[in-house]
Amino acid sequence: MNKDFSDKVRKLVESTSSDVRRSMKPKIDRLLTNGVTSFATLFEVIRNPNVQFSTRISAIWLAGQLRNKSARNSLMVGFLDSDMEIVWESAISLGLIKSKAVVPNLLKELKDDTRPKRRAAAAYALGLIGDKRAESVLVEIMDRSREASIVRSHVAEALGRLNSKMGISSLKKGLTDSSEDVVFSSVYSLGQIGGIDSIQALEIFLKTSSKAKFSSARKEALRILEQ
Repeated sequence: MNKDFSDKVRKLVESTSSDVRRSMKPKIDRLLTNGVTSFATLFEVIRNPNVQFSTRISAIWLAGQLRNKSARNSLMVGFLDSDMEIVWESAISLGLIKSKAVVPNLLKELKDDTRPKRRAAAAYALGLIGDKRAESVLVEIMDRSREASIVRSHVAEALGRLNSKMGISSLKKGLTDSSEDVVFSSVYSLGQIGGIDSIQALEIFLKTSSKAKFSSARKEALRILEQ
């Protein structure tokens, strides 16, 4: 096994709690059994759609856990896969490695793809990466009331992760959305951004929103205001 690769895997395992370590072991063992002994072979598995699903998704997971920016191109191959579980695992790992080199690719998918789940995954990854180049596109999409709720809820969350002052107005509108997911993400992100405008918007939300329909969002708003 490549020493650099084995050292990083060992350090990853050692840095986790015993419970997490137990859940990691089957994934890592599966990869080793299938010949993944270096970063090069790890990336080959990620790119190969003919590899067994469980092995490939474990490889995508490990690339993210190792925070290896060299995985970015292979993870983008995974992100463009037809299987949505592969797409989402790739999005998570792209977010974890925080490679700003993939931001233009993810923005293109967010703007141009026609599949809501893939666009939502792109928004999620962009939020984790935290590059301000995504901000104006995220705000533009958040303002489109006819967008799929799965897209707008993840866009709203991404604006919070970006600490987007530009997005406050759009997130305030999100508090009046009919989708519980969009409302919850808007509440969460206003809490992340903070400031007088955000706090006042959450106070108004608690006074005017349905206790039955938006109970989770209301609990989150209360949690934020009580901090």
